[in-house]
Amino acid sequence: MICKNCSAQIPDGSKFCTVCGHKIVVEPFVAPKPQQPPQTEPTQVPPQAQHMQTPPQTEPTQVPPQAPYTQIPPQVQQGQVPPYNLNGTQQQTVSKNPALDAPLTVLDFFLMSLLSFVPIIGFIFLLIWAFSGNTNINRKNYARAALIWILVSIGLVILLSIIGGGILNSMM
Repeated sequence: MICKNCSAQIPDGSKFCTVCGHKIVVEPFVAPKPQQPPQTEPTQVPPQAQHMQTPPQTEPTQVPPQAPYTQIPPQVQQGQVPPYNLNGTQQQTVSKNPALDAPLTVLDFFLMSLLSFVPIIGFIFLLIWAFSGNTNINRKNYARAALIWILVSIGLVILLSIIGGGILNSMM
């Protein structure tokens, strides 16, 4: 089965996509019935009026609405062609190493935060975790968020130092 939201391969009978979490709605396929134009009996025209007769006007037949294209090409099903979002951008692919996608335990988070509190060593570990290619995605995101907080804190300290220095200068 293929997810209509992210085009990921999911097990048959799934209620939600395991990649994007989109709810899977199974719609039964109904083949459109072709409409046949109504049959009319030809009218008899006298032989002397046949040369003056205009061809009968036929109404354009309406084309029945077709079902949307739901068949996924075999290259996409086999993973040879990367799936694309509806806006044309390429989707992120899930890594083939399940250890990099596995959720971290509470102990892992506790040890990571404890290690990141150590002044210099913690900062070095955060840099390694944030920018290493072979790191668990949860650990990588935690390290990036911690580095962003460090940058925001440094910016606030600089801003408050400038403001505080200006206030102290104006008092003297």
